[in-house]
Amino acid sequence: MNKLKKFGKTSFIYLLGTVFSKAVMFLLLPIYTRYLTPSTYGLYDLSITYNTLVFSILYLDIFGVIMRFMYDFEGKEREKPIINGFIIFTASTILYAFIILTLNLFQVEGFNNPIYLILVGISTNLQQTVGFIARAFHKNKIFVVGGMVGTIITFCATFLFLVILNKNYEYIYISTTIGMLVSSMYIWNKTNLFSKLKLTNIDFSLLKEMQKYALPLSVNSAAVWFLTGFNRFIISNQLSLSANGFYAVATKFSGVVNLVTTGFQMAFQEIVFEDSHQDRKRLGVFYTRSLNTYISFLVCGISLALPFLNIVFPFIIDPNFSNAKVLIPLALLSAVFASLSSFLASMLSALKKTNYIFTTTVQAAIVNVIVVVIFINYLGVQAANISLVLGFGVIVFARLRLVNKFVNVRLDYKNLFINLMIFLISSFVFIEFGIWANIVNIIVIIFLATIFNKKLLLMFYEKIKE
Repeated sequence: MNKLKKFGKTSFIYLLGTVFSKAVMFLLLPIYTRYLTPSTYGLYDLSITYNTLVFSILYLDIFGVIMRFMYDFEGKEREKPIINGFIIFTASTILYAFIILTLNLFQVEGFNNPIYLILVGISTNLQQTVGFIARAFHKNKIFVVGGMVGTIITFCATFLFLVILNKNYEYIYISTTIGMLVSSMYIWNKTNLFSKLKLTNIDFSLLKEMQKYALPLSVNSAAVWFLTGFNRFIISNQLSLSANGFYAVATKFSGVVNLVTTGFQMAFQEIVFEDSHQDRKRLGVFYTRSLNTYISFLVCGISLALPFLNIVFPFIIDPNFSNAKVLIPLALLSAVFASLSSFLASMLSALKKTNYIFTTTVQAAIVNVIVVVIFINYLGVQAANISLVLGFGVIVFARLRLVNKFVNVRLDYKNLFINLMIFLISSFVFIEFGIWANIVNIIVIIFLATIFNKKLLLMFYEKIKE
């Protein structure tokens, strides 16, 4: 099976699971906006943002590290990074719990539910870790089904606590924890992970190498927070918790982007990890095709998603959160640039150039912080979207330049420009017009996207015929 066919097959498996999981979680938005006030939802979102910052740094992106190093071994030897990775996971968990409890002790805002936050952090990272191990063993279906099971459990628990039992927002933490733990147990059992945790595989040399690889990713996580979490912090403090609630709803709609990108990114990550030692010229051709195809797919996708979101918005979002609507287009665009930055990060990770991931993220974080701080009092919440687009834009072009030091990857600027123009038209209609204009817009976008991406569509058609 050639790389393109494998990429397509793996992407499809991940896409099915992602579409299901994101669609189910998207159904939580009507519940959140109906049973929580904007300020309450803003407070919950802020606490999760702070918690994510802490555990992202302390867990050293261990799930990705384990997966990357497993591809350096063959046969039974592939199990060696697992036990060494879990040593790092255990140490990170102890330190993480200590820091959260300390922050709560000093009454730091956002850490007033320390036990719930700790449970969310541990269960989330455990689910990620066992899931990535399953992926490294090519147990893609187990990974996907595990995610789907966890999503269903989370949704049902949230519905039970908020809708039926009329509990407060703190029960969202409990629902998330339950879903993540059930998902983890399913994947753990199906991959028979206990049998792979062998003490004889402890290798301090490998452990040191994994830590060295992970450290830039950990520091990178802190920089990433200044690209995403900092905006929530500045909105909550300079504007209000309610404003952060509107922003949180808008960014939930950017899950439409994640709905389709996660599958492609996971499939691409596996391929570049496996082929990291292959001929650079052929890799360059594959990377170029993948990147430009990905861009067309993403930008056309959000352009088409906007008119649909215009139609469904009044039916799924409570009127109290109507201010979130105007924030959606730029939130989607920032999500596209974020996805592209992750796509390029997979290339750098495969080349074991994780230090470049960190430096480019820092550059983007600086841009984001400067822009949002300057314009937040003039543009309101929209300043956060604009700063994110600019920040992630910096990452994309910086990482593309760095990748080209090792592998020749060419960006089709003409294709990018045309697709962005289609997006701008769609955004204007989304904001300024009603349902009927957006229905017409759907037809127009499909027509334009077909015309300007004809070569790409023909290529897919030929592959399907084969």
